[in-house]
Amino acid sequence: DINLVSPWNSKSLEDIEPPQGEAIILEGRWSYMLPPRGRRNFCHFILEGLPNAYHDAIYDLPLIDGVISETGMEKLTTETFAIFGEKKVTFAGSFAHYKLEEFSFLKGLKHPANGCDPKIMSLYSEQSAHYIRHSGSFEKIAILRKKGRRGVHNEAEVMELLARHGYACIDPAAHSLSEQIEMFATAHEIVAVHGAALALLAFVKAPAKVVELCLADYFT
Repeated sequence: DINLVSPWNSKSLEDIEPPQGEAIILEGRWSYMLPPRGRRNFCHFILEGLPNAYHDAIYDLPLIDGVISETGMEKLTTETFAIFGEKKVTFAGSFAHYKLEEFSFLKGLKHPANGCDPKIMSLYSEQSAHYIRHSGSFEKIAILRKKGRRGVHNEAEVMELLARHGYACIDPAAHSLSEQIEMFATAHEIVAVHGAALALLAFVKAPAKVVELCLADYFT
């Protein structure tokens, strides 16, 4: 019996009301791709949700029949399954109530890179091996943030400097997940502002050079 609270909900656990209506019954063995602790973003989806969805293969465990993802993350979930292997999926909304035959998940996953567990990291390295550097690959990529506290205020000046040194400035959000993985897997050098896109470093092949730009008072 599992009650799922929407990560966007700001109530404390003590203030949450019991779910109303009938529970959704799911037969078989299920896991989840829900970013924990209210962090509904790309980074936690890739580094925490993804290993949970495929931990049966990672640790040679009984097959997971399906995964629970979150309403609003349908596109990313669908793209993930197309790359890593199809899974049965249900999308949970706020205060969803499930009755599961069996629920399996990895305990205590946290980024960066889940403590570099070699079995979990193999999930990324095996996938990145499919991407081969070719004539159209960007050998050097740069990712800048235009807005927010971590934004680059003199972005135009920095982009011009990076371009002179052969970097292609990209916006990961403008590309599919497969294209993003390919760009990181085939790059020799990466310059990026601290942010969720750096979760894709899990797919980088050695040897590669990475420069992360970060405010002195904003580092995780």
